[in-house]
Amino acid sequence: MYWALIGLIAAQFVLLVWRGVGLQTGWVLIEYLQLVSFMPIYNFRFIPYLYDAFKPALVSHLIIFDETPIYRGFDDDYFNKNYRNYWLSIGRLSQAFFFYVLILAVIVLANIVVFVLFKINFGTESMKAWVKKRMVQFKFNVYIRYYMLVYFDTTFFAVMKIFQGDNTSTLAKLALLLSYIVFVINIVVPVSLVTTIYRRFDILKIKDAKQSFNALLTRIDKNSKVRVVVPAYFFLRRCLTACLLTLPIDHTFIFL
Repeated sequence: MYWALIGLIAAQFVLLVWRGVGLQTGWVLIEYLQLVSFMPIYNFRFIPYLYDAFKPALVSHLIIFDETPIYRGFDDDYFNKNYRNYWLSIGRLSQAFFFYVLILAVIVLANIVVFVLFKINFGTESMKAWVKKRMVQFKFNVYIRYYMLVYFDTTFFAVMKIFQGDNTSTLAKLALLLSYIVFVINIVVPVSLVTTIYRRFDILKIKDAKQSFNALLTRIDKNSKVRVVVPAYFFLRRCLTACLLTLPIDHTFIFL
């Protein structure tokens, strides 16, 4: 089912690109799978087969392998018993971090290539137009979409480390400091993005001006300023979910 779901997502992206209708439905599928896949971590117990039913959705977090390749030292470490019931170890969670870094490296490399082609004015007129269009997407649509993809997990990992409390070693203290930095960034950046599109809403109604923010402001959203609440809700919901997932089982506010 892991590979079947990967095939379904890949096929949907291929068909959407082929038809030229945008990738919004593909991203929505991944974003909801991300929320659904962590449901078994909440403070309730499923019957064993239900855990297996949810596991394929972990591919939306790029958690693909049963055993972490290269280093398996954290495959037997779990945040609490709910994670153990779900067979979601620290090692398996680290797969998401590795793949997110890899994807970012590919995006930056692609950006450099497109930037060089744009500057040297390479190719035919149609290719120049294609390169110019891609350059617009790299300012800043590609990076916004990437940030939306990794937002849930980076917030989740940061809060999980803050709650974890084992900060005896120097490496653990550095990880704690990085977690605080990431968590603050994940509060500030969404507020900045939503504020930007709210203040520039009238300008962003123009098609050419909106191209750099298509990931946040769709064709439907640009008709009403109230629709700015949609990207705001996207970030708020995932931030709250990430925080609730890391509450200890005996915490006072676990009922939330």
